[in-house]
Amino acid sequence: MNDSITPFISMMSIGKIYPDGTTALTDVHFKVERGEIVGLLGENGAGKTTLMKILSGLLQPTSGKIIINGESVNFKNPIDALSRGIGIVHQHFALVPIYSVLENIILGQEGVKNSIDLLSSLKLERAREKIHKLIEITGLEVPLDAPVGSLSLGIQQRVEILKVLYRGIDVLILDEPTSFLTPQEVKELFQIMKNLKKDNKSVIFITHKLKEVLEATDRIVVLRNGSVVGETLTSKASPESLALMMVGREFQPPKIEEKGFAGKDLLKVDRLTVKSDFDTLAVKEISFDLKEGEIFAVAGVEGNGQAELVEALTGLRKAESGKISVGGFEVTNKNPIELFRAGMVHIPADRHKHGLVLDFSIAENSILGRQWEPDFLLTFSRLNLPRIRELASRIMKEFNVIAPSIDTVAKSLSGGNQQRLIVGRELSKRNVKLIIAVHPTRGLDIASTFYMHEVLIKMKTAGKGILLVSADLDEIMELSDRIAVIYEGKFLDIKRTSETTKEEIGLLMGGINQ
Repeated sequence: MNDSITPFISMMSIGKIYPDGTTALTDVHFKVERGEIVGLLGENGAGKTTLMKILSGLLQPTSGKIIINGESVNFKNPIDALSRGIGIVHQHFALVPIYSVLENIILGQEGVKNSIDLLSSLKLERAREKIHKLIEITGLEVPLDAPVGSLSLGIQQRVEILKVLYRGIDVLILDEPTSFLTPQEVKELFQIMKNLKKDNKSVIFITHKLKEVLEATDRIVVLRNGSVVGETLTSKASPESLALMMVGREFQPPKIEEKGFAGKDLLKVDRLTVKSDFDTLAVKEISFDLKEGEIFAVAGVEGNGQAELVEALTGLRKAESGKISVGGFEVTNKNPIELFRAGMVHIPADRHKHGLVLDFSIAENSILGRQWEPDFLLTFSRLNLPRIRELASRIMKEFNVIAPSIDTVAKSLSGGNQQRLIVGRELSKRNVKLIIAVHPTRGLDIASTFYMHEVLIKMKTAGKGILLVSADLDEIMELSDRIAVIYEGKFLDIKRTSETTKEEIGLLMGGINQ
């Protein structure tokens, strides 16, 4: 860490009050030295992202000032911040789906007034060479000519990181960057961060994963309720001390009973084959069963067919061949409404794209997919608003969705509260037998993660069957009874969790079956 008297970056007495009166930050002091990796911890809604949006020019503070190299600056937009060497990689991507990876990386450079002119006149081959060098240095392999919209979330994350590094920044802000990465890719990312540090560049690493912040950073700053509540050298921190600062109280992970005998078959999949959007085989004759009172996990690197598998199971994609049965009844290629009636509910991977309508209120989101039910309809297909509001209030209470009211729009909720709203909506449905949970804790803080685990354990104990698709091996090893590893559209193996190791599952995810 640099011990200079004047910090490289100082954010002094930063406050932020939104137009609706919400106070996001109060008198926050935050500094970054050159050649330092700073971890920024806090629960969802603590103000971490708001603080970093201010530093990267996306938001203007209500009060306070930013000083860089002893000079006071006023960022009006992200271009101003980039001009001073500050770039951010967001948790939710800012990519143009129809443009190629190469085009996305070079778009938005300083000094370019017309992005269309950029695409038509820039020497793309020179840009391609520069990006290839970055790929060699970082190991972030991406297909430069593929449309970004066709890529998995994991590959899109790599594009976002390369896009910022391409601009030659001095400070890299990473907002939950490991959410879409495998354990191997996380290690590669940490090496990239260390390489940047050696080059006297700084990294601000926002994460809810205590193990990661302890492994990758030099210093840790903790936010709670919009204020700094703690700061420590990483070498002096522990998971317990950090969790205490984040939550404000002792926090115990949920207790998981010894995995025992599960009930009868609930879901049976026989030789299922599914095509991708590009007419190639994404799922290749997969067979497995899931029992009542069992958590069956699917582990794998993004893009190996798990998305298409889930879509086929939930009625969002046609199966080319094979058979799917729920509770002894065949449901192959049934639509989502028919599957819901059979007892299946779906917690999607992308809560913004598939889970919520962000401009709708909590009440409106609480009946998405259920608006056709008689309970919520009056004559002439009019919605029964009192019933809907009653359901929304119950979901907020039972699933601890923190918001001013049921009329609050979903986009103003923290990630944890958005996820609780989705889970509450799905699990409050009648006749729930089978839960398809895809990355249920992605991007969530420690308290929200523990809460989701508690919900899944409660459902398992109640005899529900849970198909858990996750890239978090710690989560999989902790919760599941059995683990299937998917690789290039096939299950390489299905292991009892008690009879395998995290290392063995990690090798299988890489295609190595010993």
